[in-house]
Amino acid sequence: MQIEQGQASGKGWWKDSKPASLDGVVVFNEVQYNPTGSDESGEWIELFNQMGIITDISGWRIDGIGYTFPKGTLVNPGSYVVVAKMPGAGEFGPFTGSIDNGGERLRLYNHSDRLMDELDFGDDARWPAAADGSGATLAKRKQYTAGGRTDRWTYLSQISDTLS
Repeated sequence: MQIEQGQASGKGWWKDSKPASLDGVVVFNEVQYNPTGSDESGEWIELFNQMGIITDISGWRIDGIGYTFPKGTLVNPGSYVVVAKMPGAGEFGPFTGSIDNGGERLRLYNHSDRLMDELDFGDDARWPAAADGSGATLAKRKQYTAGGRTDRWTYLSQISDTLS
């Protein structure tokens, strides 16, 4: 069963998990979970603000990587936020955990511990193989859709691919 909310960003059901909140406004959009080679310092997670309002994510956390957003973190409408293991300019981090190369359940909680989004991905045949160690990322096909189903995800090469 899949819950559809269009731009309201409702989340669907995943195996043996509860659905994410129907009012999740900032969601998982792209993940670099298995960069090329054995160095995991290139891992990062991108979030997307699906709403037409500025969203304060101060105190929100991403379970799975051990990261909490600092006070004063605002995300503009239709904008992205990157949390990196080794952050560059304009990125948040570092995070202390590692994203499991074989797949993992990432959860985004707001400052009141309400589940806002969840991504339970793997490296099995249901998920894009190119995102697993090739340097490509796991990316949502359309930012304004729920992200729970595997057919809503693809891979992106960091050199030449873009999604529209």
